[in-house]
Amino acid sequence: MTKRKALIWACIVLLGLPLGHFARDRLHQPTAREHSAMTLFETYCVPFADGQVVAPEKRLVRLARADGLAWVDSETVMMLRYSDKRCSVSDALRPMNASERHALDTGVIGVIERELPALRPENNHGLDTWDAFLVWESHPRGDDRRWGATYTRFSSDADFETSLSVSYPINDDVSENLRELRNSS
Repeated sequence: MTKRKALIWACIVLLGLPLGHFARDRLHQPTAREHSAMTLFETYCVPFADGQVVAPEKRLVRLARADGLAWVDSETVMMLRYSDKRCSVSDALRPMNASERHALDTGVIGVIERELPALRPENNHGLDTWDAFLVWESHPRGDDRRWGATYTRFSSDADFETSLSVSYPINDDVSENLRELRNSS
């Protein structure tokens, strides 16, 4: 009877450990970076277009930067930045690979159309040589009410940043909310 128990335990260990290891990997899939970028944009930058500043979740790590407030998603290394008139999400700390960029290129237009329907594509920007340069605007250039979204990447080289942002005219409510966020962080 003891040999039988020993054989059962040996089978459990020999089969159970590798099976558990592979099952864990299947159940805990890392968040896709392009999905993380779009989620951060929807969560933080879309409300910014309405003059709202959403305080970042505790899972985002605050970065000390001279050019504004910044946080990074430690799992996907996507960066969220706030300034007085812009909210952006980028891969500046670790640029995306070609397949991640392609997936983000494909998804961005849908996010803008769904989340910011007041914006219209602006195609006369003159930057067609960039790897990615898309602009959506609320009003024509020169109009003080103009705000918009941009999706940019200068080159397809591996070390160039991809950025998705909302620019908003400087607004007292946004400035006050950012000041409070700076002081509380």
